[in-house]
Amino acid sequence: MSPGAITTTSIRTPPSWTPAPNPSRPPDDICANMHNYICITCGTQYGVAHEPPTECRVCVDDRQHVGRDGQLWTTHDQLAASHHVRIEMDNDLTGVGIAEQFAIPQRALRVRSADAGNILWDCTSLITPHARDLQLFVDLFGYLTTEALVAATRLGCELMDYPVGQIRAGYLADILLVDANPVDDISIMQHPDRITAIMKAGTFHKQPQPTH
Repeated sequence: MSPGAITTTSIRTPPSWTPAPNPSRPPDDICANMHNYICITCGTQYGVAHEPPTECRVCVDDRQHVGRDGQLWTTHDQLAASHHVRIEMDNDLTGVGIAEQFAIPQRALRVRSADAGNILWDCTSLITPHARDLQLFVDLFGYLTTEALVAATRLGCELMDYPVGQIRAGYLADILLVDANPVDDISIMQHPDRITAIMKAGTFHKQPQPTH
């Protein structure tokens, strides 16, 4: 690869899905129509709310600006319906951003450090929730398959302070069973036909079939 060359891949974000009933979830009359609103001008996402903020704290700063059409907002689901995630190798840096034009076209960069490990610098307004991400963590970020699985389950849920991601007392029983070991082949998680059972909050949504 020549100096400064960039290789790029785009990933289509799948449609949003509705989770199974969750005993720890707030009542539907509270959650209905609540979103994490994203500023269209700068891409900053705000906390969950029924209505968008009256202003974007980033854009009203003198160093930024509000668009000529005023303060406009979108949601992650709306953004995912029309935009793609862009992952690119820029020499020794891995960049994650949005393929189409949106807000300030920043990208998150994975910076490798011998002392501090991997650091994801900056942020992006669009993420992909599907199993392809596990493969990308292994192929592009250099994760071991075990590290990718732990990052997608235990570590992610610890950051959200939510009782999932582990099989232990006091945690919600969210479990996927597959017909092979994803540690040996992480791509298995991308194939729905390889998933033999799905449990959400202790309820089977795909029953395991008896073996003979």
